[in-house]
Amino acid sequence: MGNIDKAIELLYMSPKTEIESRTYCSILQLSAELKSLRDGKKVHSFICSSGISIDSVLGSKLVFMYVTCGDLREGRLIFDKIRNEKVFLWNLMMNGYAKIGDFKESVYLFREMLDFGVEVNSHTVSCILKCFAALGSVKEGKWVHGFLLKLGFGSYNAVINSLIAFYLKIRRVDVARKLFDELSDRDVISWNSMISGYVANGFSEKGVELFKKMLYLGVDVDLATMVSILQACANCGDVSLGRAVHGFWSEGQSTLENYILQYITGYVCQMWCFGWCYSSF
Repeated sequence: MGNIDKAIELLYMSPKTEIESRTYCSILQLSAELKSLRDGKKVHSFICSSGISIDSVLGSKLVFMYVTCGDLREGRLIFDKIRNEKVFLWNLMMNGYAKIGDFKESVYLFREMLDFGVEVNSHTVSCILKCFAALGSVKEGKWVHGFLLKLGFGSYNAVINSLIAFYLKIRRVDVARKLFDELSDRDVISWNSMISGYVANGFSEKGVELFKKMLYLGVDVDLATMVSILQACANCGDVSLGRAVHGFWSEGQSTLENYILQYITGYVCQMWCFGWCYSSF
């Protein structure tokens, strides 16, 4: 915090007429990186008192600072005044609302974005698909699917992963699996989405089958993979695989071991295998 304190101190010591817009932008950026809303507000107040015009560049930095620091309301007020063609800014606001569960406002901004003529990117599509999935907006989600294909986003992992998650959410497992199979460069998120989707939709056996294929192909697993596959094992009654997964993950995973063992306890109790539960500890 020392650097930003010094920067703000110098700001107040300097003649307001000699301070350039980029100086304010730099300090606002630092405030955002430190998530220091208090300091960001100080800079904003100083800008207002200096009489400097808040153009799209400075305004964008103010929006970024407020949204990053968690003050979505103030960020939106500035955003509405300086709306421009920068897709980053629109994505920032949409994601901000999505994070607090206000998916309808994210969708509203998406429609405004299209009306405003802003070109969407893969981050826009990923965000809006998550919103449509959360709202259960099947028709709109399918429209976005066709829209993004026209825009040429069909090969973007992040976009396809979001589509997979969307279709799994609306229980179109067949469509999700087709997208998964057609994805040439699958990452761990792709595999995790498909496995957890199978489990959530009552196809735990297929989730286990896909997990085995994941291991066979040498794809690195993570905590999300383990949680999903343990649930799948519990649903299928596959104690042997559950124990193997436990042993596979526990070795060398000291930072996550407590979490995994807690989950294992719940899994084992569900399977009524209390002997293994005690032996795990």
